[in-house]
Amino acid sequence: MNFSKKDQLEIIENTKSWILVVAMFIYGFGKLFQFVGATEIDKALAELNGIDVGFL
Repeated sequence: MNFSKKDQLEIIENTKSWILVVAMFIYGFGKLFQFVGATEIDKALAELNGIDVGFL
Protein backbone atom coordinates (compact mmCIF):
# COMPACT_ATOMS: atom_id res chain seq x y z
CA MET A 1 0.00 0.00 0.00
CA ASN A 2 1.61 3.25 -1.10
CA PHE A 3 0.51 6.50 0.49
CA SER A 4 1.33 9.87 -0.98
CA LYS A 5 3.09 12.49 1.14
CA LYS A 6 -0.22 14.34 1.56
CA ASP A 7 -1.94 11.14 2.76
CA GLN A 8 0.87 10.45 5.23
CA LEU A 9 0.65 13.94 6.69
CA GLU A 10 -3.12 13.66 7.01
CA ILE A 11 -2.81 10.32 8.82
CA ILE A 12 -0.23 11.76 11.20
CA GLU A 13 -2.38 14.83 11.84
CA ASN A 14 -5.46 12.72 12.55
CA THR A 15 -3.45 10.44 14.85
CA LYS A 16 -2.18 13.40 16.86
CA SER A 17 -5.69 14.82 17.08
CA TRP A 18 -7.14 11.57 18.40
CA ILE A 19 -4.34 11.18 20.93
CA LEU A 20 -5.14 14.67 22.21
CA VAL A 21 -8.88 13.91 22.32
CA VAL A 22 -8.32 10.73 24.32
CA ALA A 23 -5.88 12.47 26.68
CA MET A 24 -8.36 15.30 27.34
CA PHE A 25 -11.16 12.79 27.93
CA ILE A 26 -9.05 10.90 30.47
CA TYR A 27 -8.08 14.18 32.15
CA GLY A 28 -11.70 15.32 32.35
CA PHE A 29 -12.88 11.95 33.65
CA GLY A 30 -10.14 12.04 36.30
CA LYS A 31 -11.39 15.43 37.49
CA LEU A 32 -14.63 13.74 38.61
CA PHE A 33 -12.67 11.84 41.26
CA GLN A 34 -10.20 14.55 42.27
CA PHE A 35 -12.06 15.85 45.32
CA VAL A 36 -13.89 12.71 46.43
CA GLY A 37 -12.11 12.48 49.80
CA ALA A 38 -11.96 16.22 50.49
CA THR A 39 -13.43 17.52 53.72
CA GLU A 40 -15.81 20.43 53.76
CA ILE A 41 -15.04 23.29 56.14
CA ASP A 42 -17.46 25.80 57.61
CA LYS A 43 -14.99 28.70 57.86
CA ALA A 44 -14.23 31.41 55.35
CA LEU A 45 -10.67 31.62 54.04
CA ALA A 46 -10.15 34.91 55.91
CA GLU A 47 -10.93 33.13 59.22
CA LEU A 48 -8.19 30.53 58.73
CA ASN A 49 -4.58 30.96 59.78
CA GLY A 50 -1.56 29.82 57.77
CA ILE A 51 -1.40 26.37 59.39
CA ASP A 52 -5.09 25.70 58.69
CA VAL A 53 -4.72 26.72 55.05
CA GLY A 54 -1.77 24.35 54.70
CA PHE A 55 -3.94 21.40 55.76
CA LEU A 56 -6.76 22.14 53.29
